[in-house]
Amino acid sequence: MENSVANRTDSEYLSTLERGLRVMRSFSAQRSEMTISQVAVETDLNPAVVRRCLNTLEQLGYIAKRDNLFSLTAEVLTFGTHYVESAHLETSVRPHLQRVRDVMGDSSSMALLSATNPSPLQRV
Repeated sequence: MENSVANRTDSEYLSTLERGLRVMRSFSAQRSEMTISQVAVETDLNPAVVRRCLNTLEQLGYIAKRDNLFSLTAEVLTFGTHYVESAHLETSVRPHLQRVRDVMGDSSSMALLSATNPSPLQRV
């Protein structure tokens, strides 16, 4: 979150949005369901802030609640889908991947390396 510290001095920076994204990013394969307290620990945010973020994200359809446990919904995938569609990967990358596949005789993939892990984008 190094960028977030620098951006906090920017008058256009929305710390509320940052907090909501931190809450969403706190979920993982190891932490697929969490309570408010667990999310607060993972994000280093006040539980009241976490509760408001989770409530908002639930109303928007990105978070599901079962008893006291919260989890991501499939709606979060729309972020990745919108990125892939807006990057026009189908037309710009696919022909290159097909050529690699044809030359190598095996499938070919492209992934985007983010700050935390690779995200597969195209496969032929």
